[in-house]
Amino acid sequence: MELAGQDAEVARRVASFFKAMEARVADALSRAQAAGKLGDRVEPASAARILVCFVEGLRVVGKTAPARTTSEATVVALLDRFVR
Repeated sequence: MELAGQDAEVARRVASFFKAMEARVADALSRAQAAGKLGDRVEPASAARILVCFVEGLRVVGKTAPARTTSEATVVALLDRFVR
């Protein structure tokens, strides 16, 4: 990802990867919503984008070695916003 700003092909591949990941997450969230397990106000495509950004950000922050309990609490706090 660090090279995406310098190499058009890398940028295209990274963008394609994130688009595919968002689509898979959105599909899973749509299924969860149909099963009544996702909050009524949650829009699957927007939530998928948020989750993908969150996961990637968590990977970056994880490199600074925060306490596992801190990372877990952050994940739980975000997911609590989505589940029913």
